[in-house]
Amino acid sequence: MRRNWSDQVLKWLLEAGFKIEKLEELAQAKARWGYKVTLPPPPAPTTIVVFEPEQFTDRLVLFLGVNIAPEHLKELMKLDEKSRVSFISEILLDVVRVCPLCKASIQPNPTNPRSFAVSLLIFYENLSKARLIEDLITLSNVYTAILANFWARLPITKAREGVFMTM
Repeated sequence: MRRNWSDQVLKWLLEAGFKIEKLEELAQAKARWGYKVTLPPPPAPTTIVVFEPEQFTDRLVLFLGVNIAPEHLKELMKLDEKSRVSFISEILLDVVRVCPLCKASIQPNPTNPRSFAVSLLIFYENLSKARLIEDLITLSNVYTAILANFWARLPITKAREGVFMTM
């Protein structure tokens, strides 16, 4: 009999004290079930989507999407194309350093960046409460690495209420 991973994952997430919302956009996410998990600051609240893909029943996907804030996008687009691609590449390298098992990309492309997409797979045979929480913290650190790159390279002095990137 197949284990009910949805209930087990929810239990672990609640025990860890994270804010949880049921994923409503299942068809859009191509998911059987899922949750939006918000980890507390610092540096900012981080929302990660945890779901079971509809085409695979042997794994869990943790997904972090990070939109580039309008203030940073404006500064980023002032760079020439070569510098912009170089900067985005540096960020992607930092993402893979923080999370070597993550799949990371820039959307829609490095010359016209708008967001980062980072995902991490956990096969159920390797899933435990500790592994889930550690991987969520790793993705939160990925978020921090993305933020830190923008803060270091394109500091914004008049940020919106301390929000430098949007989820």
